[in-house]
Amino acid sequence: MAVVSSASVEVAKAQTRFAVSDGEVLPVVDGLRIVTVRDTVLKVCYALFVLEARRAPTSEPPNIALAADERDRQLARLTIDFEASVRSLAAGMSTPSPLQYQWEADKARSEYEHRLREQEFARLEDQLAQIASAPQLAVSGPTACLASPSIPVRSEVQ
Repeated sequence: MAVVSSASVEVAKAQTRFAVSDGEVLPVVDGLRIVTVRDTVLKVCYALFVLEARRAPTSEPPNIALAADERDRQLARLTIDFEASVRSLAAGMSTPSPLQYQWEADKARSEYEHRLREQEFARLEDQLAQIASAPQLAVSGPTACLASPSIPVRSEVQ
């Protein structure tokens, strides 16, 4: 005598309750599929309209490590140039303006921050594209069942 839990009996009943009896793709509407599902317990059918959106192409985000390296090289070059110009002063010469170097350093930092924002926007756009491309499902029913599919009848498990 086999011992079967009531939970496994309920799962087996649920798996045999619904059967797909028909499926059709409509070429007129891009991505639309109509599937007829038969409920064997209630003896009714439901028409499911599944609209699958096309997958949007994802963009390649900028490489932040390369952008950081470029920023660091620019800042190091500016620091070396500024220090060299200060050390090479002769008597009576005016000192170089640190504002010029500060301006160039601000531009390098700004460019790096711009690339960071580009990466964040690319990540957000990719997430929005994934949301937009998720299947959308609408149900109408019940609908008339055509021919009855041959569904095997299971004996009651005790």
